[in-house]
Amino acid sequence: MRRTKAAFRATREMVGMTQQALADAMGVEVRSVKRWENAGLGGYNPPEDAWTVLLEARGAQMAVVDEAVSRVEAIVDERGDDLKSVEIPYWSSAEDYERWHVSDDGGDWRMANANSRAVAAVLDSLLAIEVDWVSGSDNLVVF
Repeated sequence: MRRTKAAFRATREMVGMTQQALADAMGVEVRSVKRWENAGLGGYNPPEDAWTVLLEARGAQMAVVDEAVSRVEAIVDERGDDLKSVEIPYWSSAEDYERWHVSDDGGDWRMANANSRAVAAVLDSLLAIEVDWVSGSDNLVVF
């Protein structure tokens, strides 16, 4: 991937990280992140350590997707039939996530939702399994 400002912003949005969350992770003001993403003339290019934060988040997201798809494949193998759909949580707020999320991983609800969207895309495109979105409080299995 070419490391352009557009690629930087797209990667941040793909993993569900806000500009503020990235700024906090980098120990900078949010206006710095805005400058890194500004496609206009001037501004600053994203520093290497900011790319590292985003690419690590993307790697973590890909690991979640791999794990979720493996779980679904195991269910299909165990049942021995065609699984038509699965339920995936989609959090409506930080409060919903904090109240109902089953692990204390310190995650962010927006990033969890980005992971859910990525899982859904893979299940749909590779396995032709539809996703039934459920409120985070209604889910039984969390990826």
